[in-house]
Amino acid sequence: MKVLNAGALFLLLMTALCGCERRDQSTLVGFIGGLSTKTSDVGVMGRDGTLLAFEEFNLKQGHARNQVELVVYDDAQNPVRGRKAFRDLKEKGAVAVVGPMTSSMCEAIWPLANESVIPIVSPTCSSVVFDGHDDAFFRVYPTCRKAAKKLAAEARGLGLEHVTVLVDLANESFTRYWASQFTDEFTANGHGRVSQVTFHSKQKIDYFTLAQNISGAKPDGVLILANPTDTGLVAQQFAKLGNIPQLLVSEWSLSGDLNRYSGVATGHIIGVQNIHPEQGFSTRPDFYSRFKARFGREPNFAAAFGYDAAQVLLRALTTKGEDESLVDALRKTGQVDGVINQFTMDRLGDVERPVYLVTNKNGELIGI
Repeated sequence: MKVLNAGALFLLLMTALCGCERRDQSTLVGFIGGLSTKTSDVGVMGRDGTLLAFEEFNLKQGHARNQVELVVYDDAQNPVRGRKAFRDLKEKGAVAVVGPMTSSMCEAIWPLANESVIPIVSPTCSSVVFDGHDDAFFRVYPTCRKAAKKLAAEARGLGLEHVTVLVDLANESFTRYWASQFTDEFTANGHGRVSQVTFHSKQKIDYFTLAQNISGAKPDGVLILANPTDTGLVAQQFAKLGNIPQLLVSEWSLSGDLNRYSGVATGHIIGVQNIHPEQGFSTRPDFYSRFKARFGREPNFAAAFGYDAAQVLLRALTTKGEDESLVDALRKTGQVDGVINQFTMDRLGDVERPVYLVTNKNGELIGI
């Protein structure tokens, strides 16, 4: 494999094995994700899961004209960079994009995909804003609706009456909708109340003051909708204040090394995720071992869903009819044998997956 850096990171798969063939006989696909910011835990894992799927596909295909070339762009969680990446890929002749990894970046690129009819298949976008559209947007990750409602029901069951939601505006397409779904469920039938505090993870953050302001309202629960680093650092401040409320988090917060930053507050966290905490990758130990052998670290949910997104796209590329568009082929995806579980993608590109409540015990996530 060759790795070049010319504004984007080019991963030219299998060219060493097919040096006698021209590269332009292969099919070009892009990957767009955040690889250099606080969201890089998700972006890097999603990229590597995608890369593994493409490498394995190319090994099976063998001949250069059947190869799929992956070009990787870092969107840096910046809409301008994300749109530029998409336009660059379009100019290079890309037929599709895996990514982006966050809802805000998907929202930035979504109109371009529809305008050009170049499909995007997101591994981890979960905002409800993309629900039910007959367009060029597809995803292998369920919307946040079920997860938010499940966590809100758990909060009610714990007897919480006042929850403050901490919203990161840097990924507003995700956090605002997550907060809204949680609030609707938590306050249903006149139960309790929800207040909201916002911050922007791309700006300088005074974590202690942020936690102080939240604590001043005396909530008995705090829902943190942020990346793992910011989630952990905010949680840590509550411990310093000597009063740790019940902490609630989405799967975004669980996507990286949350324990490293949250310290003693770790045991106060309850979250939701789409991977069964005890089963993990037990249904596909082959994926776990292949990923670890290739990249030297354990995969997380973003790696698994990156692999799933790539598999969905590769299947559509190989099964579409001669006169059929790739978008139409993706609409026929149906049932997929995913890394974590089987799922079904409907013709509008939306999926359903199970959601699990988890907490942290002795540094390990366990089911509730």
